[in-house]
Amino acid sequence: MKVNEIAESELTFECNTLGVLQTSSMSNQIDQSNIFETGSYIKNNVVMGFEEYVLDVYNELNNAFQNENFHGIDDLAANYFGVWTDSSGGVLTVLGEDKFFGILKKLSIDRELFWGYYEYQYFEYLQDDLVIYRGGSGSKDDVLKGYSWTTDIEIAQEFAGRLENGVVLSAEILKDDVMLVNSCQNEVVPMPSALRNISIIANAM
Repeated sequence: MKVNEIAESELTFECNTLGVLQTSSMSNQIDQSNIFETGSYIKNNVVMGFEEYVLDVYNELNNAFQNENFHGIDDLAANYFGVWTDSSGGVLTVLGEDKFFGILKKLSIDRELFWGYYEYQYFEYLQDDLVIYRGGSGSKDDVLKGYSWTTDIEIAQEFAGRLENGVVLSAEILKDDVMLVNSCQNEVVPMPSALRNISIIANAM
């Protein structure tokens, strides 16, 4: 059964106390209780700093695809998605756009397998053609330096409203160009090259 065929009252998503989409794989692999207090991550019982952790997960994922060895890759994918939720800017600083989205593109080949249960349900619920919104500050080019968008214009307006010179952008994308989701905030991360008809639709009130 398709998610959009399920009654709205039956379509629910779970978020943990940090507002992060919770999956069983993610909760098992990341000790979320100490991420923000110490900046440390635990993987295979080894404590790592942020940069070391990001590079380790990225390299394991990349090697898995190169060697076509997908044993345990769902847990690795959950780690990759989880660390983005913790610090999107930090991940991109460590990896750069090409590497970051390169792995996401590979994981999108089979979202049902590689994404968590709730992420995949939320993705299935999306329409094939999407209008998405991003709140930011400054010019259109300034706002486009970020990667997180939302399907809820009110979320974008609220975010922009907290910023000096806040603005809201809209763009159109195809559902298949969504590389990452977080249903807790109606967040989508599209391939940057896939954005179409980008425009400033409002200045923050």
